Amino acid sequence: MVGLQGMAFRRAPGPRLGGFGLALALAVGSWLAARPGLAAGNDGAEPARDAGLPTAPTSPAEDPRAQHIRDLVAGALDPRLEPQSLFDVSLEDEAAVQAEVLRLRALLARIDEAAARPTGGGSRGTARGVGLDDGGPSAELRAQARRLFEARLETDRAQLAFYELERARRTALLRDHAARRAASLPAESEAERSRRVLEEERARALEAARVARSEAERAVSEEQARLLALEADVRAVRAGFERSREALAVRRDATLGWQRRAREARGAGPVEADATYDALRRALRAARDELAEALSTLGRRDSSVPELGPDPLRDIPGDVSREAQLALRASLADTIAEARRAERSLLEDRACGPCVSWGAPL
Repeated sequence: MVGLQGMAFRRAPGPRLGGFGLALALAVGSWLAARPGLAAGNDGAEPARDAGLPTAPTSPAEDPRAQHIRDLVAGALDPRLEPQSLFDVSLEDEAAVQAEVLRLRALLARIDEAAARPTGGGSRGTARGVGLDDGGPSAELRAQARRLFEARLETDRAQLAFYELERARRTALLRDHAARRAASLPAESEAERSRRVLEEERARALEAARVARSEAERAVSEEQARLLALEADVRAVRAGFERSREALAVRRDATLGWQRRAREARGAGPVEADATYDALRRALRAARDELAEALSTLGRRDSSVPELGPDPLRDIPGDVSREAQLALRASLADTIAEARRAERSLLEDRACGPCVSWGAPL
């Protein structure tokens, strides 16, 4: 079966459109190339919904961008969507936008002119006017091509309508959508905010290193970026300690529950008492293993908190400013020390946690 992309480059019998016909074929072919399943024919493509030639312009399933652009102009675009994804040129490049306005006006004018011109059979229509309804491939492939062609035209018209708005109006629409998108996002936690700020500062440090005028300035900026990344890692490890401490509190609460069950089992029947005793012995074995692991970890000297490391800028020339880097290094040293104290406290609590009386013998 002949693929649609190949069909787009083959002149089908019918009215000859000259250079415009070739340009139109290239436009359709390039768009089909972005849809591998359809460009290759029926293999991997959606089945044709109708073997005949549909009269509806398109379905949102073909290319939803036209409707999304109209939603953007109406202030109703889904906050999860990024407006730039709806357009073929950068919305921040005004020269590219104006060039696209000229291109789309010329293209759509020629297509409308061709569509209004009667064919040999006296009928009119966009797809028939540009030769998409002529003989050649199967009716199924022509139907697919017509749907894609009409959907692309609808997207082009929607894009052109947006580009033709006053620049201030376009900017306001994008700003309003960005505000709605930000409002739809879940609230940022303190940890997430802290990590985002560190990432932004690190990005600025890396950019400063890239444009530095000397190797010394570049070394200072790169060390600043390294320290910021290290601070983010230390904070993440510290957050892990907090989660472990919360889990330890849950286990202690479970210990109290076992003490209650042991007391109740004393007054229960022999079957229930035996079942409780067996379950308690299994829990105690697990607690004993946890205690052994905690004591082993407590006896080791290593730490999961990253090292600060030696200062690589000790020999940097004195005329190179490094006040910000030195301040960050001193602050990070305190953060690491605090995280290691928290780690030690957690390990000690884990070692003592299983020692709580369970109210029953091993």
